[in-house]
Amino acid sequence: MRRAAAPIAIQPLGDVPLAQLRLLDRILERTFDAATVVLRPIALPAAAYSSERGQHDADHLLDLLFPRLPERCLRVVGVTEADLFISGRTFVFGYAHLTDGMAVYSLARLRESFYGRASDEPVTAGRVLRAVVHEVGHTFGVPHCEDSRCVMRAVSHLETLDALATRYCASCREQVRGGLALAPWSARGRWERELSLTRRLEWGHAEAHAALGRDDD
Repeated sequence: MRRAAAPIAIQPLGDVPLAQLRLLDRILERTFDAATVVLRPIALPAAAYSSERGQHDADHLLDLLFPRLPERCLRVVGVTEADLFISGRTFVFGYAHLTDGMAVYSLARLRESFYGRASDEPVTAGRVLRAVVHEVGHTFGVPHCEDSRCVMRAVSHLETLDALATRYCASCREQVRGGLALAPWSARGRWERELSLTRRLEWGHAEAHAALGRDDD
């Protein structure tokens, strides 16, 4: 892929080991040819935690990430050690919004120790790679893919994650390329961001963003 038009932001949620942030940086650089911006860590919000499940709601975390996407970054990827779920699912490795530029993934179930097995960092790194490339693909509007050679295949449990390819098929790759080439400060980039703000009822922010865009040409 050609060089991304803008960086991808990394948002640590809670305490995340530096080694894991460096791994994420390498994945984003090598897979998407994108620079990265590491944002200051933020605490996991109490409102996202389900005491009944002992997990955090990934939908709530995406809501938290949305306003933290820097103006001149393509996407924001949240990373956390907390176990995640969404409504209707017992857990998720990661989660992403197809239109608004946010993704989040959890290290919890990517570690062998979660399953009572000895730590295996190469195995964990391979799972992080697949989870990140899959979820970032979703942020560019790519749905699940039926091609067995594509990283966008649906994932339901650990074995299906481990079996994923690490690359996009040709059609998914083209869609991701198009998104990577779209500068946030371009006319279309500003328009898409304003649509996202409006969808989330951020009327004041949308108006301010439009004004910023007009001044940025």
